[in-house]
Amino acid sequence: MGDVTSGLLHILSCKRPLSGSRSLDAFVRLPVSTSNESLPRAHLARPPSTLAVVVGASGDIPAHWPKRVGQCHHQWMTRTRACALTAVGAVLCVFSAVALPAGAGNVLSLPAVRMMETPPSVLRLCRRSPRLSPFCPHRLPYVEHLPSEPAYLSSLCRVGHSGCAGLTWDDLELEHSGSGDRPPRWAHASVGAGRIIGSRAVAFSWPTTTHRVVVHDGLFASRRPRALFLGHVRWGARSGELVLAPSFPSGGMMSDHLIFYSGGDPTGHMVTLHGWEPFTQVVATLRAIVLSAGRA
Repeated sequence: MGDVTSGLLHILSCKRPLSGSRSLDAFVRLPVSTSNESLPRAHLARPPSTLAVVVGASGDIPAHWPKRVGQCHHQWMTRTRACALTAVGAVLCVFSAVALPAGAGNVLSLPAVRMMETPPSVLRLCRRSPRLSPFCPHRLPYVEHLPSEPAYLSSLCRVGHSGCAGLTWDDLELEHSGSGDRPPRWAHASVGAGRIIGSRAVAFSWPTTTHRVVVHDGLFASRRPRALFLGHVRWGARSGELVLAPSFPSGGMMSDHLIFYSGGDPTGHMVTLHGWEPFTQVVATLRAIVLSAGRA
């Protein structure tokens, strides 16, 4: 790291940028690839999918450059050949430390909770709804239970059928009740498809996408009288938006749920998961559920 820093300071002392060369052969691009899956754009203030670090490659000095610039370039090349990858890491590190909002790094590194295969009985129930069938999750948070007990209690509501309490979307509720407030002791998830945004069955106003809230640990623990928009995401082949519902009881049946919503207005689909702290783990776990949805 010291060699890289001193090299940068040395090349700057030449008072003429190396990029003055117009020869494409004089540069090399060091790409840093990223996944095609995205995080909420609220914390995408990070290097783009390809970060180009421009360094001299051929060692040839354009004739019009002063001699001292050539000497600086030669010395910089010597350092660069030994430290190119270290330089890339240093740029990424500095960029992340300066530009990433608080908590974004946790979303990148904190894994989901332990997952389990969705019980066959839950999948069968979910597939009874043609609307829900493409979004039935094949993986759910692992929960502790006796062999004689079902892992999840499940219930299905289909629009137009009795007992749906005025819902305007097909709804699958999945719950494991135990002595806790998070997996593996307790869990509550749901899948919905139909008219969701603007429905009277939604107890809160859907947040606008003009103000993004940065995802961070502690967000779930804070009191939330309104729903929060957490940004747009792309998880696998699915694009959508993340919304954190208001705290109980303001959010109604979706109180305290993290919601992945995809589709248009007024029809769309959603996968939700009741939250806990650390909240960044909830985001990772919901992502795992969504990635498993609709598998053959």
